[in-house]
Amino acid sequence: MNPEEAKEWVNKGIKFHEAGKHKDALKAFQKAAKIDRKSPEPLYHQGKIFNELGKYRNAIKALDEALKRNPEHLDALVEKGNSLSMLGKHAKALEVLDKALEINPESVEALEGKALELDLLHKFAEGRKLREKAKQIKENKR
Repeated sequence: MNPEEAKEWVNKGIKFHEAGKHKDALKAFQKAAKIDRKSPEPLYHQGKIFNELGKYRNAIKALDEALKRNPEHLDALVEKGNSLSMLGKHAKALEVLDKALEINPESVEALEGKALELDLLHKFAEGRKLREKAKQIKENKR
């Protein structure tokens, strides 16, 4: 295991992803995940790409593997919430986003994701409150 080599592959994967070369990015992240079997990063990035490609079940599989490596990986939790939402599993998406918010109650991405889920469940007032909180956090970061 060489964590530095794995980081190099993650960086290559990110560059491929930014260039729209999803297949090459996925291969790079796969290599990184094999080299460093402890880091959740390559699996998180795979999940993110699968979501972009509309392959939500593949995304969940990759994100679950990332979360096995680090159950508190905030970005992986938010991305998994997005995957579940796209599959129409809104109650499960809320559970995952709630876990993300337990880790970081000021995660704008988790707040916005949860607000969307609440809207989809016709809980508009609750969703509006979360969007307002997310907006306030963004403004405070400026």
